[in-house]
Amino acid sequence: TVGILLGIVGCLLHFGGSAIYQLFSGLLSSLASSNVGGSNVQLSIADYVVLVLALTLALLGFVIGYLLFKQDMRSIGAKEMKRLITEQYQGSQSSSQNDFSKVLDIIQGRLECCGIDNFTDFYSASQWNRTYYLSSESRYVTLVAPLSCCQLSMTTFEPVDKNCTYNPTPSNSNYMKSCYGKLWDILTTYANVVMTGMAITAAITGCIAALAIIMLCYHIKNDVTPI
Repeated sequence: TVGILLGIVGCLLHFGGSAIYQLFSGLLSSLASSNVGGSNVQLSIADYVVLVLALTLALLGFVIGYLLFKQDMRSIGAKEMKRLITEQYQGSQSSSQNDFSKVLDIIQGRLECCGIDNFTDFYSASQWNRTYYLSSESRYVTLVAPLSCCQLSMTTFEPVDKNCTYNPTPSNSNYMKSCYGKLWDILTTYANVVMTGMAITAAITGCIAALAIIMLCYHIKNDVTPI
């Protein structure tokens, strides 16, 4: 993308350099003049170069940082999610379910997954009461996986098999399916779109900076009074 844009700028400068210069110079002149507090402010081409280069470097910094530290961010995110499960997850049977528990249950139900890696992430959930009274059989059972890890009916959001919480199997539960991998794929898709947009913007601002530098050199070489 950068190469194509620079090639276009080069062709324009070669075949119509004078016209492009006059057009860009006039544009900068009109943008540079503003009224702030009653005084007329004039921005020089050098100021534009510094501002545009700073913007370009900032955009490139975001893109490069994302590419370099993407895996680190994934690891940190997984650790933080596991910490929240350990400290805050209460299960859907709680009468005063907190926001984190509600959000995680919705994610697990909609994405058909269970935990960060799998159902074993909930073994450390200190606020989850895993003892459940099974009224149909008049006995207490120990829950193995949250209700939201069960395979649910998308119309009623109820489990297809009531035994899925204490006797999960691949046919009635998503207890072995990772949620974090699916969440990360969704986030990465949107992040890639944003990073692509930032990279294109950086390429465009880089070309503008290059053109402004050419103009600045022209002013210095020909001893022209700066804009």
